[in-house]
Amino acid sequence: MFSATDAAFSGFREGRENFRTLLAWIPILGVLSAAMVVLMIVFAGPGLMAMQQQQPATGSDPKAALEALKPVGALYAVIIPYCLLFYGVLYAAVNRMMLRPSDRRLAWIAFGADELRQIAVMILLGLLYFVVYLVGAIAVGILAAATAAAAGTGVAILVGVIAGCALLALLVTLAVRLSLSSAQTFATGRINLFGSWALTRGHFWPMLGAYLLAAILAVIAYIAVYAILLLVVITVGGGFAAAGGVFAPDMTSLQTYFTPMTLLYQLLAMIPAPFLLLIMVCPAPSIYRSLTAGSAA
Repeated sequence: MFSATDAAFSGFREGRENFRTLLAWIPILGVLSAAMVVLMIVFAGPGLMAMQQQQPATGSDPKAALEALKPVGALYAVIIPYCLLFYGVLYAAVNRMMLRPSDRRLAWIAFGADELRQIAVMILLGLLYFVVYLVGAIAVGILAAATAAAAGTGVAILVGVIAGCALLALLVTLAVRLSLSSAQTFATGRINLFGSWALTRGHFWPMLGAYLLAAILAVIAYIAVYAILLLVVITVGGGFAAAGGVFAPDMTSLQTYFTPMTLLYQLLAMIPAPFLLLIMVCPAPSIYRSLTAGSAA
């Protein structure tokens, strides 16, 4: 058994216990995050700015809408593989820190079979959730349409809302029950999507509570940290205009994006980033470690 509260606070605990080692994550994650921004600007920056500035009426023209979406397609083609790589390394590092702490390497960061398996798990889980959502959404639509034909629009809306809530509950259940797939795959050294389902049997509500509490703590921490960053930018930049340039930057080119204030903000944001990430990522391996303590699962 595990404590939902302990799991929710595991990110704070791991950050405190491994504070010095995690300092190495600051420049590493900072460089990786900056690289993501550079990719966005290089591949789709001008197009994204054009989409923000276009008139709403353009959306009624299918050809214009398709043209406007081209930058998004190019961006996804680059960002999705990059994010898979980024989070594959990140999840493997957190799992290594919590489940194999003696394997420090470069502050638990590496790239090898463990990271590739994490990427595979993310892809497979993403496909599973997409298929379940797609099939469920189609079923909800068919049910609502059939109800409308038989009993009228009012009843159909009610049935659609109930069916939609049922689909949401199914997706949440899947997400919670399969949430240990990453940790189990890392610990066992083989891709295992559904072993988490058996492992979490009877623990759904405590796990859901742990994840919700961790999410609330993460939101509070993010608000506090970025309120401080905003205050620093306003103070150094000389007013709210500087903050506007930071939070709504010009992505037309690298030169227009990386202004002195944006660079200052990026550098300051690097410092808390690893510790904020731990708040959300640590609960799952913490729960896995508790549930498998003394076993070979």
